[in-house]
Formats: sequence, structure tokens, C-alpha cells
Amino acid sequence: MSILALKFDNIKEIVEIELDSTVNAEFFKNYLLEFGRPADQLFYMQSAEQLLEDFLNKARQAKELFNFNWDLTSLTQNNFNLWHKDIETFDLNNYPWSQEKGDFFIALHTALHAAELREKNNSPSIRKQMLVKWFGSSLPWPEIPKFKSVLDINAGDITTGYPHVGKPPWVCFQQNDNTNLQQTCRLPDACPPSFHIWLINNTIADTNEKKKRQLKREQQLTNWYQQNINQLEALFTQDQMLTYDGEYCIGRLKNIDQLHFLQTSDLTSVSIV
Repeated sequence: MSILALKFDNIKEIVEIELDSTVNAEFFKNYLLEFGRPADQLFYMQSAEQLLEDFLNKARQAKELFNFNWDLTSLTQNNFNLWHKDIETFDLNNYPWSQEKGDFFIALHTALHAAELREKNNSPSIRKQMLVKWFGSSLPWPEIPKFKSVLDINAGDITTGYPHVGKPPWVCFQQNDNTNLQQTCRLPDACPPSFHIWLINNTIADTNEKKKRQLKREQQLTNWYQQNINQLEALFTQDQMLTYDGEYCIGRLKNIDQLHFLQTSDLTSVSIV
């Protein structure tokens, strides 16, 4: 079993991730090692108020930098969908390039996603997960990943980030974002330079209830696919969509007791050692 060792600021101990014994896990580790620098982004799922304020601040900066004319007084899902499409179609090459602007643009997109989810963060005092991200392209997986239900995620699990600009099918369905899916909707079918550390359990102990929810989700996705088949059939099949639905868990914390440090410490940077 391969190890990915992390050094966080403000934690004396090395945090080790036990990666699965798969070709994909080794590919993932080697890709991250190639960056040779601390992660470009260390992001916690924060309180709803913090998430919204972070996004609004970045959106105001985007208006100054890129002339985004967003009505920030109306935080409807329709507006969030429109803002996503502004980001997806935006061409940074039309503006004087700097690495700082490129990094900010990625951070803006992350903040936009987080602000959309703010109402689902029902425990603002508890950090639910941590995103560790490098700014770089996603690479094709050597093998098709095996995804699992989010209802099977445990505290300490490591799941890969979303590898594309846009949204996976389930998020498009949830947010009723069905306009120009050829532009927006993608399967998580590549190796991203990012991962999540889950800080709390997301599992459901009741097996019957879990199956019921999983079946409902599958049926909702299937119905959504059929309703939008004129856009989606050129992108992926219904079976492919269901195969790539869920979370790709690629490893777990070796020492689960270290979750306490990740949940409570004021962490701002992390490197692979």
C-alpha cells in the first residue's frame, strides 16, 4: 500500500494517507508529486455566512478585474447557473495575463460552488471536509475508477476532486441547470490535481434507508437523462453517467486520531513530503 505524506502548517505530526493498491492511486500520487510545491489551495467547508462572504468578496474583485456584471443582490439558483456559464466561457487570454489572475479565477470558481452549497451546511461550527488543490490540468485515468455512494463515505476517507470546469450530472440535476449541457455537464472521468479529506462521517447506518436513497438518486438521474437526452446522448450514455456517479474514494487517513487536528487547527498550507 502506497503512502502520501502531508505536512501541514501548525501541525507538528506528519499526516499520512494510505492510498489504495490500484494503478489509479499510484498514478494520482505521482501526478501530485510532479508539482513540487505546496498546494495552491487549502479550503475548508466553512459556515454558510463565511462561504457567502468569501464568494461576494471575490465576485466584487472579478467585476474590477474581468468586468463581470453580476447582480449580487439576487442570489437565486438561476443566477448561480448563469455565473457558472460566464466562468465556463470566459477567455483569460483577452486580458493581460498574470499567474495571480489565473489563480484568482480558479479560486473564484471554487468560491462560487461553495456559496451554492451554503444552505446545506447545517452545522456551521463543524468542518465537514477539506479541499487540497493544485492549479493544473486533469489527466486521463489509466483505469476506469470505481465510484461509491456518498452515503458510504466515512470520516478520514480521501476522495478525488472534480476534474473539470463545469458540473457533474447530479449537480446539474440538483440545480436545475439544464441549459447548454454540452458546455456545462461533464463526467468526473479524469485524474484531478485535488482531493478532499472527509472530516465527519457521511454514512447511513440503516441499510434499508441507504438502499432507498440510492435507488431514488439513480431513478432521479435516469429521469433527468431521458428528459435531456437530446443534449446528453452526444456526451455520454446513461450507463456511463450512472457508473461515474458518486465519490471516488482513493484512500484514507492512516491515523484516524489526527482528524482532531484537521478539524480544529488553523491550517493555511500543506505540502507533500
